[in-house]
Amino acid sequence: MQIFDTWAGELDLASYRDFEWPATQLLISELAAGDTPVITLTHVVVPGLGTFTSRVMVYGDRYAGTWQHDKVGGHLWGHIEHGTTPAPKATDTK
Repeated sequence: MQIFDTWAGELDLASYRDFEWPATQLLISELAAGDTPVITLTHVVVPGLGTFTSRVMVYGDRYAGTWQHDKVGGHLWGHIEHGTTPAPKATDTK
């Protein structure tokens, strides 16, 4: 999981610890709750393409969710297929 914290570097250490850290801990505990991760994307602007919002939950080898692209949206669901990565070929160093 990666969290982009817009307060990082803006607050001194004591203020960050008192103000921002409790909210970050709450976010982490909510995202980690249970065994069903939810991927969230909220009003993300992609220059030249538009604004995107999505919620996708993943459980086992299945996923389901909703998406929105400006005024168009819909549902998505499916089965996750795990691919195989071929082993790198040995190269001759002679």
